[in-house]
Amino acid sequence: MPSYSPPFTLTNKTLTLVAQISEAVGRLTAEFEQEKRLRLRKVNRMRTVQGSLAIEGNTLSEEQITAILDGKRVIAPPREVQEAHNAIDESTAQKPELKQKQKQELKPELPGKNVGLNVGISGGLKLSSLDEDILAHIKADRFITNAQLADKTSKAVRSIERRINVLKENNIIERIGSKKKQAIGS
Repeated sequence: MPSYSPPFTLTNKTLTLVAQISEAVGRLTAEFEQEKRLRLRKVNRMRTVQGSLAIEGNTLSEEQITAILDGKRVIAPPREVQEAHNAIDESTAQKPELKQKQKQELKPELPGKNVGLNVGISGGLKLSSLDEDILAHIKADRFITNAQLADKTSKAVRSIERRINVLKENNIIERIGSKKKQAIGS
């Protein structure tokens, strides 16, 4: 049987070039995979925001929510755009694990008024600037409505309702009296 000899020879330079090409292909593949994951994360985030807004009656489309996430202007009712901004801010404010941990830390079995606030301050509860504005307005007028809070803070009523619920869940504020004549104590 005749022996085969290839028309080329393998040199160190050839092997080095092949290794460099393989390394570049691997790097490009890794960058592409990471870009794909980031794109998927963005799409999931947009769908989550759009779904929660749709439940509240917001009519913004997925394309409009994506544009808002990208920082672009959107032609839509200003109230709905503001609700979308608030929902996006809230979705990026805290991770779910952190919220659950804070809820567990803020369920003290201690008697006394403002226990939630005191434990929250010493336990690491971080109030957002919106929460602080809401608390300041409630302290000034304990019969203030959610609509009035929304006007004074330039936020959507639904955003105010969400933050009020978080403050209630964390025992920072509590409702006193009936739903018709409601006062909030802090």
